[in-house]
Amino acid sequence: MYQVGVRWCTLGGSFVMTICWQ
Repeated sequence: MYQVGVRWCTLGGSFVMTICWQ
């Protein structure tokens, strides 16, 4: 199952805090 939460994810090679699937 997919759990949505606020996590550190890579976006454009940079680390940003966003909603991602873990």
